[in-house]
Amino acid sequence: MDVLQWKRSKDVKHYCHFVHGSGGTLLYRLFSLDYFDSIIAVGEVEINEIRLLEKARNIPEKQLIVAGNTFYDRCSQKIKEIPKEDNHQFTVLLSPSWGPNALLNMYGVNLIDPLVKTGWKIIIRPHPQSIISEKEMVASLTEKYKDVPNIEWDFNNENIYTLSRSDIMISDFSSIIYDFVFLFDRPVVINLTDLDYRRLDAQDIEQEIYFIRALKKIGYQINTNNIHNIKEIIESLIHNDEYKNARQEVKQTLWQKQGESAKNIVDFMVKTAY
Repeated sequence: MDVLQWKRSKDVKHYCHFVHGSGGTLLYRLFSLDYFDSIIAVGEVEINEIRLLEKARNIPEKQLIVAGNTFYDRCSQKIKEIPKEDNHQFTVLLSPSWGPNALLNMYGVNLIDPLVKTGWKIIIRPHPQSIISEKEMVASLTEKYKDVPNIEWDFNNENIYTLSRSDIMISDFSSIIYDFVFLFDRPVVINLTDLDYRRLDAQDIEQEIYFIRALKKIGYQINTNNIHNIKEIIESLIHNDEYKNARQEVKQTLWQKQGESAKNIVDFMVKTAY
């Protein structure tokens, strides 16, 4: 707002953004929130980071409140309606972000091949943007593995049903990790190689952002040196109490006021408007 095409209207007195994801706002594009009047956050950590950004850029402080997470509140209700899977087979979900530093581009067959050899059920869920921007890569992989019986591809818009079927997730820096951890409390394997902050608000903050610190806490990191041991890595995480405790800690930090978000947001909007 007031940076690119979207300009403030003389007829609008207050612009508010409410955060619909998790992990903070510093992975937004540069200046995305600088000129809003208020931000409705999901946790105190977001407020702290927005204040750091305001100070770094010497811009006026916005009105900031913590209201909770509408998406997770709604998903928590939907999960109760998901029927249990008959004859469940141990399932690994490969669910990356998109772009040159995302999991499928970084490792592709070097990760998928050892997963196939485990004999476990493997669900591959490319990021929706990959289907648009990385068509050739996705097409090449689907063609290569089309006859592999333990691979399933998921291109559905809704992710919650696939998450519910999965015992562990392998991802990179995608916020779907938090969906999986917060809603189902199951382990994750991550890759943060060459994460690029250019063009993102995070580049203007000296300290490591909480989104990344939290990922490192809850996820086991893979790289070119250990990717061939993916079966052993997964087996070591299934009943790991250290990672389970970390998941609970991060959930309490990034998803505050659970179950109260809709009321808190409406109350703020009514109070602010009138």
